[in-house]
Amino acid sequence: MKHIRLRLTAAAAALVLSAVGTFCFAQDGTVSHTESERASLKITANVSGAAVYLNGAYAGTAPLTVDGLVPGTYRITVKKSGYETKEIYADIAAGTEKSFYLELRLITGILQISAQPADSLVFIDGVQKSAAMSVRTFELPEGIHTVEIRAFGYRPDMQSVYVPRNTITTLRVTLERADFSATAIRVTPDTFNPQNPGVFGTCAVRFSVTAGGDGTITVFQNGGVIRTMPLKRFTTWEQSCEWDGRTDAGTSAPDGTYLITADVNGFTAGGDPVRQTSSASVTINRSISYPFASLSASGTGTGLVPSARLYPAGTISTVWRLGYGWQTERPAEYGVPLTMLFMHTPLDWLEYAVQAGFTVPESGEVPLYAAGTVKAAYRAGAFNAGALLRYGYGTQSAALSAADSQLGLGLGAAAGITVRSVTANVSSECIFGPERGDVSTGSICWKNGLSLRLNRGSFSAGIWGVAVSSFSTAADAPRDWFSGTSFGADAAYVIPNTPVMLGIQGTGTVRPDGSARIAFALECTVFLR
Repeated sequence: MKHIRLRLTAAAAALVLSAVGTFCFAQDGTVSHTESERASLKITANVSGAAVYLNGAYAGTAPLTVDGLVPGTYRITVKKSGYETKEIYADIAAGTEKSFYLELRLITGILQISAQPADSLVFIDGVQKSAAMSVRTFELPEGIHTVEIRAFGYRPDMQSVYVPRNTITTLRVTLERADFSATAIRVTPDTFNPQNPGVFGTCAVRFSVTAGGDGTITVFQNGGVIRTMPLKRFTTWEQSCEWDGRTDAGTSAPDGTYLITADVNGFTAGGDPVRQTSSASVTINRSISYPFASLSASGTGTGLVPSARLYPAGTISTVWRLGYGWQTERPAEYGVPLTMLFMHTPLDWLEYAVQAGFTVPESGEVPLYAAGTVKAAYRAGAFNAGALLRYGYGTQSAALSAADSQLGLGLGAAAGITVRSVTANVSSECIFGPERGDVSTGSICWKNGLSLRLNRGSFSAGIWGVAVSSFSTAADAPRDWFSGTSFGADAAYVIPNTPVMLGIQGTGTVRPDGSARIAFALECTVFLR
């Protein structure tokens, strides 16, 4: 009997030791088992960066893959601050990989807001949360939140509220009536040309008020009133009025500086009358004009011909362009380029622009490219002249035309003259590394161009052409004085009373071997200032 008891004890000990050897996840994350029997575990969660624990030992952050695990049962725990902990048990067989997705539930509480007046606006952590109603209920993450209650004609109320988990917190706010007051007026732009179309030929007078009232905008020239514009009764905080540069008689005001005054009236919370006056100056200058031209790697211009005529100081615009092009050489291929551009004219004589995009080809990799340019220009009456520096880089050789790939390091100059509504422009650029932007290749492109542009109010159109010569710094490389030409036309239209311009472009490229490329593009320009 004693021998039987000893044998059973030994067998039990062996079984326990075997189990321990099979199911062992040490604190340092190591496992002890034969390589052929190990398994893998992949853990993902709805919250990135959540901490993952296996059998109580930290294993990493989700998403996480753990290899080299011994088969057995594992306790998987996923934690993250602000979320309820999730825990499951998983059986993993030898030589397998198992995946588990754990969804953590955000720890929240309920904030119930009762505000008067009933049409008050509620902002939580700076975000407007709801339409007007007397009682509003929000489910929010546990913690401290900033709550602001606003209503026109009342003083705003802002306070911090702690929202505990699984609890309803009630906030009651009654706003107090505000005294009427107005900020000083702001006139933008401070210089404008009434002959420019739409919003480009007006100035906006803006100010803010705290409560209901009314007022009048008056324009003075040399102390005399030339324009009076009554304002509608104030029903919201922000007020604005546009002056189109005309007098009360309907005539156009001459160039010069004018004083704009806002006289506004309201009442205190106690009913006492309030009157406030503020003034600002504005200048009419008919030499300010918008070329309403497109953008390329060389900045403002017509097609591939950069222009020395810049947009007025302070202009900011963004451009989205979608195109389609194909080539006639064999094998014939097509591409769909999408380009995003940004342009800013911080000074009358300085412009910078950046662009980035890609082309979806018929086959092969998608080339990415980015470019930037800085242009300085001088203006003397109808004559403009300027110089530019540009650089563009692409992930692969992506010649968009024989005349300009938009890539490489370029130095150039442009000059133009404007007669009435037509601008003639010539340009010359030397571009190093035009294939991809790699100047170490020694390839050089010399591009010369001519363009004509017509501006008639909201409509603009242009035609252009460029010729290119190709060279190389290699000693035995031939010089190709004529390696191709590109030409094209474009048209643009400014949507009335908006800062949006829509455009269309067409481009053709012909090479000496007879091959050709044709491309079209649609673009949308938004003037931010």
